[in-house]
Amino acid sequence: MKTFFRWLIKAGLLLVSIILVVFLSGDLKSGPLETFLIILGGSSLLALLFSFLELKYIPYRRKKLMRKIVRLFGAIALTDSVAKWEFGRYEIYIDISFDLKITEQAGNLELISFYIPANQLRAYQLDIPLSQKEAEFRGMKTYRIYQTNGMGLKLAIGRISKQLI
Repeated sequence: MKTFFRWLIKAGLLLVSIILVVFLSGDLKSGPLETFLIILGGSSLLALLFSFLELKYIPYRRKKLMRKIVRLFGAIALTDSVAKWEFGRYEIYIDISFDLKITEQAGNLELISFYIPANQLRAYQLDIPLSQKEAEFRGMKTYRIYQTNGMGLKLAIGRISKQLI
């Protein structure tokens, strides 16, 4: 219920701002009661959708992605969103994160990041398409070498293995 009310407030603020812009432009043709009902109904539907996504879809998708990572990479699942892949002399940590925002499209919802501890990688060792951005992951200094979504995992395994051989 707390999740629903949090999304209800966010959706209500979004719809109020939209109606405020329409009102200021002079195109609002409905009365105050109709406007209130539109805000209440629209924000309730959006809150229901986003709370369903957060409570049901994201945990299901996280488990599905973790199974796919374990199967494709031969990784060991450390938690429900972190896996460890040992590739040659490297220990690569794979992190699955979700960012659900009401104002952005769902294509940026899931993000899978690949991290290598800083002591295992020389400076500027990697070429494009991999990057070597400093990051901190689970309290250790790492380099984030690659990011993708769930659709690019097979491409990621090829790119990472080709660069780190």
